[in-house]
Amino acid sequence: LAKMSKDPEYRGVICTPTKALQDQYKTDMDSLQELYKDIKWADLKGKDNYLCINRLKDSKGKLEDFTYQKVSEMIPTLFCGERSEVEENLRFRLSDTEWWQMCGESKRCGEGRCKPETCFGVKAVTKAKSSQLIITNSAMLCVDSKIRNTRDSEEGLLGRLDTICVDEAHLLENVFISGYTEEISEYDLHDYIRKI
Repeated sequence: LAKMSKDPEYRGVICTPTKALQDQYKTDMDSLQELYKDIKWADLKGKDNYLCINRLKDSKGKLEDFTYQKVSEMIPTLFCGERSEVEENLRFRLSDTEWWQMCGESKRCGEGRCKPETCFGVKAVTKAKSSQLIITNSAMLCVDSKIRNTRDSEEGLLGRLDTICVDEAHLLENVFISGYTEEISEYDLHDYIRKI
C-alpha cells in the first residue's frame, strides 16, 4: 500500500482463498482509506455473484412476479449488485434457483455480450481494471491466469499487475488444478450432441 500511495501506476492484487476472507479485506480497506486516500481499489468476485440485468429480463415469466418486480425496481439504487446487496434490499433470501435466473454467467456475460450498464459483473471487472489494488479470490486469479495463457493476453482479466499478494497460498495449487481441469456435465454433453 505504501508503494501504491507513492506510485499511482503501481498495481497489485490481494488474493484470498474464500469470499468471506475477501469481504474481511474489503472491511480492512474501508478502514485504511483514511490513511491511503489516493489508492483506488476494487473488489472483484466471479460473475455469478452479481446481478445481470439482461438475465433478469430473460427470466421474466420464470421468476415469481413479485420477485421479478422487486428486483427490477431496485436496480437504479444498487451500488455493486452483489447477491447480498440484492437480498438485503428485498429483505429476504433468494433460493439458489432464483438467483441463478438473474445472476451473471461467464458464457452469457463474457466476450462483450454484456456491458457495464446492464451487468454488475461486467461493471465490477471494468472498475477492477481501472483500480490500483484489486481484492479478489483464488478462483478469479485462476481465471485471470487462464485468459493470459489461452489468449496470449498480457492484460488478462485483471489488467497489468506489478505484484500479487496471496493469502493462504498453500491452498492456491488446488484452486489452479481445479480451474485448469476441463469437465463436462451430462447436460452439456447432451447439449453438444444436439448441436451436431
